[in-house]
Amino acid sequence: MDMRKPVIAGVALALVAGAGWWWSTVAPQPRHLVVITIDTLRADALPLYGHPTTQAPTLQALADEAVVFEQAISVAPTTLASHTALFTGNPAHTHGVPRNDYRVDDANRMLPEVLHDAGFHSAAFIGAIPIASHSNFTQGFDEVDEHFSLNRTTDGVAQTMRTATEVTDAVLAWLDGRESAERTMLFVHYFDVHAPYEPPDAYADLYDIPSQFRKIGSMRGIARTRKALNRSEPEAAERNEATKQLYQAGISYVDHELGRLLDALRDDGMLDDALLVITADHGETYATHDELWDHGQTVYDETVHVPLIVRLPGGWHGGRRVTDQVSSIDLFASALELLGVPVEPNEGVTWVPALRGLPLRDDRPPAFSEATKPHYPHNSAWQNDPMQKAIRQDGYKLVDDPRTKQRALYDLNDDPGELNDLRAHDVPRTQSLLDRLEAWRAAAAPLPSERITSERVQAELAALGYVEALEGGEDGDDDGPPDTDGD
Repeated sequence: MDMRKPVIAGVALALVAGAGWWWSTVAPQPRHLVVITIDTLRADALPLYGHPTTQAPTLQALADEAVVFEQAISVAPTTLASHTALFTGNPAHTHGVPRNDYRVDDANRMLPEVLHDAGFHSAAFIGAIPIASHSNFTQGFDEVDEHFSLNRTTDGVAQTMRTATEVTDAVLAWLDGRESAERTMLFVHYFDVHAPYEPPDAYADLYDIPSQFRKIGSMRGIARTRKALNRSEPEAAERNEATKQLYQAGISYVDHELGRLLDALRDDGMLDDALLVITADHGETYATHDELWDHGQTVYDETVHVPLIVRLPGGWHGGRRVTDQVSSIDLFASALELLGVPVEPNEGVTWVPALRGLPLRDDRPPAFSEATKPHYPHNSAWQNDPMQKAIRQDGYKLVDDPRTKQRALYDLNDDPGELNDLRAHDVPRTQSLLDRLEAWRAAAAPLPSERITSERVQAELAALGYVEALEGGEDGDDDGPPDTDGD
């Protein structure tokens, strides 16, 4: 009997098994990049992240062919600062944009610029004014579509934006008419989850909203709800719940339009040859902490815990869920690595190993977040220096307000709502996290960012509650316009 045969067979089986392991852990290299951001979408509002009633079937189905990151953290809770972080791999105190009425400095190397140099053709479809061309966020794109058309409110407040349907239609028209590009970057920005919460009736009808509260999602209605909550008025709880449902209906609407877009990308052939990333710039508060139905002033998870859904060509490793924590600044390095483009200097850390089912590095840095408003006059080199900050590591989170010296420690596993301060019970952890947060704060080296003084831009951003008058004052007056729902 030839005793070599079992040995040879065993080696062959081992080689086959090894080859299978290798193919299962090396991602296919995409030719294209598609980044879709859904403005103001908090992760816990999605069924993917445990919400029991939000209807978002497109995103739910996509999870079966994508990798879902359960703990993705935004570095900033307003649109321009956060999007710029996504596309530079740097936090706001490095890229230099403090909030929405500033200009991205030309010295920032944006993702479309890097990809352009690598031979990509890039196109951006913008849903609203905060990241429009005036902000210079669009630097590096070959094409920018920002044909805003809409005053979406019912109370006479002019807001420069367009509906999710219009955004999708614009992308579909571009797909039909575009010239074939060897490699493409497509960026799509949907704004309809953002206030005002006025979804089309068909999507509001999906939720059991009392008739008297169907119109309270206007900017005036939101201001009225804040007042009701602050005053503990009898109908405050009902208004708050109805506002949540209107917010959910906006998610359902964008989810439907996202389905139209993904179908078109499939038909075009781009999707199955692309790295698809769906995420949000930030979330939205409800009525849990001091900031009511807004974003920008606080860094609780309701505004910085965002969805992150990553689909690779062919749905490779779809259905995987990643529990390791990642930051929004990690997209830059991760996308370039997957696309086979040299990664330029940035402060993010790749999450590509997680796509392969591998744990991320033990020495991975914590996730840092920094509020962007309200603006306080001060002498620091970095405008947002006195604003609320957070560090999130190993399931714990320290929230610190340098201006008031108030801080709190939360165990996110036992207290995901961040309601129980553990500082007195865990002084060493509190001090350790505070030391790291202070070191991060001290490392601020922002590029210059000029404030945009255009009266038109200022008025349009003010209509969204983002800016104060140029001569000073706080951002976003909680009292808002006259005390009506704008029915």
